[in-house]
Amino acid sequence: MADLPVSARPRERLLRLGATALSDAELVAILLGAGRPGVNVLILAQSMLVDFGGVAGLLRLQAADLTAWPTGNPDTAPAPAPCRRPDG
Repeated sequence: MADLPVSARPRERLLRLGATALSDAELVAILLGAGRPGVNVLILAQSMLVDFGGVAGLLRLQAADLTAWPTGNPDTAPAPAPCRRPDG
């Protein structure tokens, strides 16, 4: 994300514009929190959406699906970002 201007980063766009203004890839990137060495988190999120059939496909995933995914090496995969409710 360091290569993107602060105003174009997904988390900052979310805070400024709200979730409806973000693409699915931007929202998934926020949940992932980080990419992999040499792979920007937005690219990783977009790859996941394409490979697993969009948001609906991601919702059906099992842990085995991610570990079998060529880019889903459990030793190097980013830890999911902690989720918080907007009100707390």
